[in-house]
Formats: sequence, structure tokens, C-alpha cells
Amino acid sequence: MLVSIIIEWENVLLSEMKRCTTMLQELHAQAVSLKLPIEIIVLSNPEQVSTETVKSIVNENIQLDVVNPVVVRFEEAVGCHYYELKNYGAGLANGDIIVFIDTDVIPENGWLYELTGPIIEHSDVNVVAGNTYIDPVDIMGKAFALGWFFPMRETKPSIDKYGKEFFANNVAFRKTLFEKYPFPPMPSGMTRGACEMLAEKLIEQNIPIWINNAAQTSHPAPRGWRHFSARALANGRDRFLRRKMKPTSSLKSYLYLYTYVFGRIKQTVKRSFSKYDYFELTFTDKVLSCSIMGIYYILVIAGGSLTSLFPALTARWWRV
Repeated sequence: MLVSIIIEWENVLLSEMKRCTTMLQELHAQAVSLKLPIEIIVLSNPEQVSTETVKSIVNENIQLDVVNPVVVRFEEAVGCHYYELKNYGAGLANGDIIVFIDTDVIPENGWLYELTGPIIEHSDVNVVAGNTYIDPVDIMGKAFALGWFFPMRETKPSIDKYGKEFFANNVAFRKTLFEKYPFPPMPSGMTRGACEMLAEKLIEQNIPIWINNAAQTSHPAPRGWRHFSARALANGRDRFLRRKMKPTSSLKSYLYLYTYVFGRIKQTVKRSFSKYDYFELTFTDKVLSCSIMGIYYILVIAGGSLTSLFPALTARWWRV
């Protein structure tokens, strides 16, 4: 059974290159150990980065030889961004299973096996999502691990047949299913949220989303305050536009945004003042984490509010 691994070359432009090279090395090692025919398809938009640059970085970190069954393909997708890159790559894939990973996440040991194994072993499994968590390497990472939309790192992996959501940086599909249900188009101006929309569609169609928490990847927090601000404002914009897709009033869209923010701040406080051994949180860390995420979610509200007033402008302002 052929496995196609799709890598978008966009997130790395906002992250540290070291994370990307670590991901490539770890991915290649796991692909070889899986002992299945595997193709890695790297998708890039030449308007953002040259294909030669992408090839140079990948070839430095994935050493191919005639013995292992891994091949690498490079494809250009002019004008495409995050989800479009993924859909385009899936359309070119030859594999029976399509795996999505991003250029800014780092897979833990066994990640690829845990994602693909259930699909290979069970004919009724069509979607398997892993667990993506924020790397708590510094105070920004700790704050986002506690207060962002990703779950915490799992210490007791489990499998759940009835998942409600997944993230496009850590998920595998049987290709025949993804051909029917690719990442859907988003409202004009949105840059994130298509995975949430697809999850809702699959649930509507009674297609189980299997969550295998043993398939873990670490994701970075925003890099610097400029990225922090853009990410928060874009989060507010995308949440507001996502809600506007439903027949509802602007007032209800605002209420939804405030409810979302209140829930996340409550989550931050609750997690911060609970015990997380591997975080080694001091009292100062807890206070700083709550303060950082408080500022973040104030900007989320600002992003949604500005979008209601200037949707054409906010569509151009924040691309993440």
C-alpha cells in the first residue's frame, strides 16, 4: 500500500528553519522504518519561495538511496496558500493513504505508524488524526500551550472513534475519501478554519474521525510579537467570518466571538493554576501566561470587530 505524505512549504516562512529541518529528518527516518512504498510531495508557491531553495533544503535533510522505498517529489502551485497547497498535493498523490504534515511541526517517535496503521489494518477506518500540542520551550510557548486552541501533550495515549475536530498538520485520510471531501473553500478573507469546516462535514455524513493520541506532533508558539499580533487579529477575523457563514445576525456573531474568548481565557486560567509536571510552572510563569493570553484574546476581539467594519481590508492585512 502506497503512502503519500503532503508537505506544505508556507508555515516555515513564519517559523524557524531548524524546526523544518528537524521535521524532515524525523519524517524520513520514520518513513524508512515503516517499510512501505512512500512518496513525499513537497508543495510550494513560487510567488513566496523559489523551488530551488525548497529542493536544496529538503535534499540536505532527506538522504535518499536505492535501498529505501521513499521518493521525494517537488511540485509548484502558483498563487496557492496553506489549504490550497494541501488539496493540490493530494490531487497529484499516487498513494492509497494521504498524510498531511506541516513544515513547522515536529513529529514524535512512531507518529507515522500511529497515523497510518489504523487505516492499513481496518477497512472501515478512513480518517485518523493525531494530537498536536504547543512546544512549551519558553514563556510564550507555555502561555500558548495553556491558552490556545491546541490540546495539551498526551501522557496517556488513547484512540477515540468519535473525534469532533482535527488539525490539518497531523491527519491521514484514505485517498478515496479525501477525493470526495477535500478541504473546503473558505469565505473571502479567511486563512484558517477549513479543517474545522471539513470535520463538521464528515460528522454530518456520519464518517467517524478517529483520534489516535499516540500520533503526536509539537507546534511552535508565534515567533515574536509581530507574529503574535498578526496571529491574534487573524484568529478574530477568521472566527468572525466563520460564524457569518451561518444565517445569523451581526450581534450573534459578536456574542459568539466574546463567548469564544471568554472560554479560552477561562481555559488559560484553569490550566495555569493546575499542576502540569512537565511544564515546571512557577507562580510568575502562571501570571505571565495568563497576561500574555489575555493580551492575545483582546486582539482576537479587535480582529473580529475590525473585520465587521472593514472586511476587504482585514482580508489583506493578516495572512497566517
